[in-house]
Amino acid sequence: MGGGEAPSVPGDFDFYLLAQSWAAHFCCLKPERCATVEEAWSGSKLMLHGLWPAYFKKRADGRYPADCEVAMKYDKAVIPPLALKMAPNYHGGLGRHEWRKHGTCSGMPPKLYFEEALRTMLAMPKTQQGTPEVISQNIGGEVTSTDLRRAYVREVGIKVSDKCVLEEITSCWDKSEKRHGVEKVGQQIDCPDYIMRGFRNNCDSGKCHGRIRIPKVGQCEL
Repeated sequence: MGGGEAPSVPGDFDFYLLAQSWAAHFCCLKPERCATVEEAWSGSKLMLHGLWPAYFKKRADGRYPADCEVAMKYDKAVIPPLALKMAPNYHGGLGRHEWRKHGTCSGMPPKLYFEEALRTMLAMPKTQQGTPEVISQNIGGEVTSTDLRRAYVREVGIKVSDKCVLEEITSCWDKSEKRHGVEKVGQQIDCPDYIMRGFRNNCDSGKCHGRIRIPKVGQCEL
């Protein structure tokens, strides 16, 4: 951060982005990190990328809440065991990165932050453990962007590659909901306009003619 910009403040944001990646595309780019992914969760389901504090209105300078100064330190031991399936790269360097860049701005301690990221993914309406059937039933084939959008109850960002391969789904969630006296991630909401018009939602640009490829692991004709 430079240019005299004020640092991000923990808890000072409007809502959360939940980013879920399609592992097959990632594994084609970084095969050395996907040796066992075909037998794992992420061979047939969207995997967790991250839970990110965000603003409702895009800032003029493009900034978003990141790298907040907090006393709480990252400890891999607090990552829930479920992350081995739903976010396998968290037990490598991704968990540390996600906490430092995004989790520090959530206002939560590390353990709760990672638990909430996984819980929010599992709470996605109309999905099986965070993945719509229209994806899991068409692995190795393709789906229409219309059918994929209908699989979600709220507006989500659908990101595809230049070859129309599914890369990531971005959903949006209320900042907090108090349960048992603790502030946690709230209900799913429609993603704001700047998300729907940005790079996280490029599947309707016309280049893919409304069709999105859902490759299986090892299918790297990208």
